[in-house]
Amino acid sequence: MKREEVNCQFTVDDLEKAEQAIVNYVQRQYFFEEISLLSDGKAIKKTSPLYKLDPVMVNGTLRVGGRLSKSALPEETKHPAILPKGNHISQLILHRVHEKGYRGITCFIVDRDMEGLEVGKKENKLGLRASSICEVNIDNVKVHGKNILGKVWHGYQHAISELNEGRIGIAAQNLGSFPHQAENSVNASLTSR
Repeated sequence: MKREEVNCQFTVDDLEKAEQAIVNYVQRQYFFEEISLLSDGKAIKKTSPLYKLDPVMVNGTLRVGGRLSKSALPEETKHPAILPKGNHISQLILHRVHEKGYRGITCFIVDRDMEGLEVGKKENKLGLRASSICEVNIDNVKVHGKNILGKVWHGYQHAISELNEGRIGIAAQNLGSFPHQAENSVNASLTSR
């Protein structure tokens, strides 16, 4: 029998629906009791391996519950889908994540005057005051490709590099202030007798 080639194109929506159908199928195989209880508005049993995840049903999918439910994060981030350990589908997903390595994060340069970006007030810190800390709120900021820092999916290296440089600065500040701190400690111990 000759195999016919089919020329078809899938949309992102098609792929998302297929992924959702696969996840729901696997969940029904492994977590049927928990899905039934939650769908009926009942709590799952404390003996369930999912109990500590505080599971919730979101649009027919069993997801991790918890304290992020009121945050502005996307649903998939707030409530990741629960998949069984060791299942073939779970292993495929983990393999793909590990295959990507440090990729998966993209760094952007966001201008302070971009619509949707709000910089909060400067925090009053204890200790080292060489750098200011403030809250940054991002709400539907449209970032263009020209604002990408480095390569797409390689932002992790930039983030770690910045953290490492920050650690060096903090170490230098602590080392520089050590003689003064040591003197103050000695004086405080002598006067408290």
